[in-house]
Amino acid sequence: MTDARWDKVGDPPMHYDRLGVPISLREWALLYNDKEYFRIGSTVVDGHWWISTVWLGLVSNPWGPPLVYETMVFNLTSDDPRTEWELRRYHTEDEARIGHLEMVHLVETMDAVTTTELEGAADEDQR
Repeated sequence: MTDARWDKVGDPPMHYDRLGVPISLREWALLYNDKEYFRIGSTVVDGHWWISTVWLGLVSNPWGPPLVYETMVFNLTSDDPRTEWELRRYHTEDEARIGHLEMVHLVETMDAVTTTELEGAADEDQR
């Protein structure tokens, strides 16, 4: 293909605001640095797990609707708390908010089961 033909091929948008509207790189950079705009949810469970949901505004899936939100779960007691335990991405802010609540419930349930199992094992060790 000649250069002239390539120039006519439009690139898909790479940056989106929280409503899913394409924005420029400059607009994205300004919004990304606005922590109130960036953060969708932040929950700590039992002082051990941090569930963080954010607007990324970047296309992470070029073959479908843009996944511009992300929930990550971090282990706060790990030697490297930046290591995530779980990651999920979403298309819309509503999906991200629901996904955050679902992840909090999952982590709370997992934490309760683990605590119960550990307490049960400790009781058996004392017998």
